[in-house]
Amino acid sequence: MTLCTDTESALVDALDQSACEVFQLMAAVELTSIGQPVSLPPPNEGVANAKDVTVVMAITGDLNGSVIINMSKSAAYEWTGRMIGSEVHCLDQTVIDAVGELGNMVVGGAKRRLVDFQLTMSLPSVLQAGIDRIRFSSKSIPLQRDYQFDERELSIVIALMPG
Repeated sequence: MTLCTDTESALVDALDQSACEVFQLMAAVELTSIGQPVSLPPPNEGVANAKDVTVVMAITGDLNGSVIINMSKSAAYEWTGRMIGSEVHCLDQTVIDAVGELGNMVVGGAKRRLVDFQLTMSLPSVLQAGIDRIRFSSKSIPLQRDYQFDERELSIVIALMPG
């Protein structure tokens, strides 16, 4: 079973617009998409990528699933530094809070754009792990979109459950 292409496109577009808006308004940097959204391969059973920072947020209501923002530590440090106005060199509570807030702003902005869907969102959970360590329900349909800012990359993954 798959999701309606229009629903999937609406969510991808809303997240895309929201993420670009958040980076422009909050960090004064342009976020550009890299290619088209792609389906994720099955999870890797290898060693976890501790070089990444990932924020996971659930969405519920007319759509159910997760929105995940994944970035390297370097990208997380750059994002945080732009938010607080000083350089960041270690993964501390400030970085965790800033990455969690990025998730809140991006998902909240997407929710605002999807008024036709009655959606609620969870609080963010920040993990020191890469997308390769996240497991999705066998019923979900994970889709990844990659972005770049200041020569750093991040990915947004949506994993929705068919209705």
